[in-house]
Amino acid sequence: TNAHASVSAERKALYQSLLQQPNNLSLNQQYANLCITENDYEAAIPALERLAILQPSNALLRLRLGQMFKALGSSIMAQKYFLEALNHPRASTEIKSKAQGYL
Repeated sequence: TNAHASVSAERKALYQSLLQQPNNLSLNQQYANLCITENDYEAAIPALERLAILQPSNALLRLRLGQMFKALGSSIMAQKYFLEALNHPRASTEIKSKAQGYL
């Protein structure tokens, strides 16, 4: 329980930092990763969406967003992001393959 409490404190601190610096790539990535580690995909999505806007050339972010929406049962949004990942001009073969596997 103590480990969970310290993670939650870390997440709260990251969130406060994000409020001050919403376009900070590192903070958004740290926050998203922490939320995913805690299985709070709903909280991870806004940070991942900000990253996707700030890094349009990053196809992996579209795949991860698809995975988050799929885990939450939002198949329409998941499909949207899986298609974006699949059709992304800079997507690796691995990303395209994973995205195709979800469609």
